[in-house]
Amino acid sequence: MQTKTDIAAQLEKVYPKNACGQFTQALMELGATICTPKSPKCEACPAKDFCQAYAHNTVMNYPVKLPKKEKRIEERTVFLLQHEDKYALTKRTESGLLSGLWQLPNILSKMDAEQALRTADSFGVQPIELYQQLNRVHIFTHIRWQMTCYHIQCAQAPSDFTWATAQEIETTYALPTAFRMFFEATSD
Repeated sequence: MQTKTDIAAQLEKVYPKNACGQFTQALMELGATICTPKSPKCEACPAKDFCQAYAHNTVMNYPVKLPKKEKRIEERTVFLLQHEDKYALTKRTESGLLSGLWQLPNILSKMDAEQALRTADSFGVQPIELYQQLNRVHIFTHIRWQMTCYHIQCAQAPSDFTWATAQEIETTYALPTAFRMFFEATSD
């Protein structure tokens, strides 16, 4: 972050008045056509007379790529709760990952089948039968969700959830892939 701040401060000194956008566009064009990471064309570069990397013969040392960060792993238990021909959905919070989207109910922890049934019971759905347990991984840019999904037949459909048919889920409540893959696995 400090490097970006330093570069921004240096650019402020050389930006032409009332032409910052054009200058930025020219820098991007220079980087895309002349000052490329794998095969820079230094001899054709209009900045070679004041380029420090060229002057010190260190052109190939740039750009410096940071090592990729390890993805944070989150264990999640997902509930595919079914009452008759409808499935329970909830809406995610308005901030954070997948904000504001529909989802299957889920908890940030790994549960075995017995714990999942007790948790489903605490939702007020009165579990009747555990149909299926599915394990899936969904990878985001910085997080790896390791998910265990329990498909549970329920006796009740409490209003804490939105209950929708498979058709409604497909057309009205489009689920992110992280959750849709469980729904699709049970409808095969």
